[in-house]
Amino acid sequence: MTDLRHHRVSVNRIKLHYVEAGAGPAVVLCHGFPELWYSWRHQLHALAQAGYRAIALDMRGHGESDAPIKIEDYDVCQTVGDVIGLMDLLSIDRAALVGHDAGTSTVYHAALMRPDRVRGVMGLSVPYVPRGPLSVLDAFDSAVPDGFYMHYFQKPGVAEQDLERDITESLRRLIYATPARTHMLRSP
Repeated sequence: MTDLRHHRVSVNRIKLHYVEAGAGPAVVLCHGFPELWYSWRHQLHALAQAGYRAIALDMRGHGESDAPIKIEDYDVCQTVGDVIGLMDLLSIDRAALVGHDAGTSTVYHAALMRPDRVRGVMGLSVPYVPRGPLSVLDAFDSAVPDGFYMHYFQKPGVAEQDLERDITESLRRLIYATPARTHMLRSP
């Protein structure tokens, strides 16, 4: 087994936790919601054994990384800044970026905003879709059921109040929900 090395550093005005394994060309792994660096534990070992320096973040607001209070602190400019700032700190000129779920937004935008720093990009579970005449949320308005998770998380305080009532049960519902029921986050 490859040793996993945990680090906590100051990047982009937050403390960011990341885990790395191996040496060689860098591959940065960005998780989705509700995940942590741990989602990439098997890939860290496989990439390290294949000759890469694999780096998995706890994205801002997750795990051991800081969780800023303001909503605007989670926009794509901030998450891309976290990745590029970490690369700067680690003296990585270029890296391959891999994102899953919400992490795809970060890696796709990093490739668009900083193509000079990105060797390649891979998105898992969410394809790249360029901005169209409507935002994704507006396009979903008539296409998804009431309570769809993307809408649910848009109203400040609503999800927090519901989910923090019983954190264990909330996480169980989030993690074990079937795709057809992922819009049903609220307790009955």
